[in-house]
Amino acid sequence: MNKRYAMLDGVIAGTQVLGVKPGLESSGVVCNVEEAISIRNAMSVFGLVVQDDDSAYCILDERNSKAKTAITITLRQDRRRGTSWFLNVQGNPGSALTGDNTFGSLKIKTQIQWVFDEVLGLLESKGAEVTRLRKEVGRGNVYIHSIAFAVYTKPLRSENALLQLINKWYMMYELRLSDGKEYRSLLRELGLKRTVGDEFQDSISLAIHAPAGSNKLMHLCVYNKAAERRSKNALDEASREAGDISKRARLDLTVTNYYLRTHWNLERVTLRELYGKVKQKYPDTGWRGAVQDLMEYALRRTCLLYMFTCQNPYVLDKEMVDLWEKGKQGRKWDPKLQEWANELNIDLDISPAAHLLMKVGLVYDKIGLQADWKEQFRLNNKKIVKSVEEAIAEASVVRLKNRAQKMKLDFSKPEYFK
Repeated sequence: MNKRYAMLDGVIAGTQVLGVKPGLESSGVVCNVEEAISIRNAMSVFGLVVQDDDSAYCILDERNSKAKTAITITLRQDRRRGTSWFLNVQGNPGSALTGDNTFGSLKIKTQIQWVFDEVLGLLESKGAEVTRLRKEVGRGNVYIHSIAFAVYTKPLRSENALLQLINKWYMMYELRLSDGKEYRSLLRELGLKRTVGDEFQDSISLAIHAPAGSNKLMHLCVYNKAAERRSKNALDEASREAGDISKRARLDLTVTNYYLRTHWNLERVTLRELYGKVKQKYPDTGWRGAVQDLMEYALRRTCLLYMFTCQNPYVLDKEMVDLWEKGKQGRKWDPKLQEWANELNIDLDISPAAHLLMKVGLVYDKIGLQADWKEQFRLNNKKIVKSVEEAIAEASVVRLKNRAQKMKLDFSKPEYFK
């Protein structure tokens, strides 16, 4: 993964403010310590907005600060900690500094501390007492609520090929099959939620939740960054410098505090703890290795690449489907099923139903049911299965690999990003 094509893309983080408690006044927050009072008073200079829960926020941008894109600062209560209040910062440090997020950097600690220093400096200039907070930020005592990264894939053959690929993903996720009682989609089978409307030509946006529960782990958005910039008339020198970003899919991945606590075993997700964990887990590659692994997890959960390369033998192998159903509850697989899956590179975390839906999507145009992807998602199950069986008989694994190669996506190596 080339440094140029991987970057920090945003953060929501906060540091604790002493002596703040919710008040009964409709005017907002009542503070009982000089630090908190001075911060709130300074925020009022920038157009303080008080919300129903007594939290208050203001927005910093080019009109009132050095930030070239918006930074939102909020004084809010953490309901889980009683009367504990925090000064939160939300924004993209890279674009706030340069005005553009086409490219960026993985100097995570430096960038997050910079944006806090900028905010605290502005508050201090308006009379806020921030000496203690500066020291806390310097020590890395900043709580990370979510952190976002962005990467670009290797270039496809053309921008139109990228558009076709995004459309193909949309169709794959939305295609529904009926089991006689209800329609089931690949989104549902994979435990995903699509988080944008029906205008899918430019992007696919997916929320990834914990397999057993409603806790959100990640949010992944795949889109054409060059097309987005054209729509905003923002193709400046910084974006032209890339040359071929119009042929690259951009993946923006937001990682939640919940994911970092449960998957990285962090009791507290502070900048200091996060930085230490990355040094421990990735001593040679640092944040590049961390972002690579986070992307791998997101791609595995969404099957963005797997759907084009898996062999889908479940479709015709009832014995293995039955073995999967028996073991799915505790993910305790029969040795025969495990050996079969290992031989064929089958991910047993992906259900047979999901494999069927992916197979249907891959042979969709082959079996003459293409029509308009926006109009014809709901298809008759019996007709599909019969057609899929016929298509599988003549469509070998080699053919599927050829399709992947035509898209110029390198599926043979884990390092498919430059």
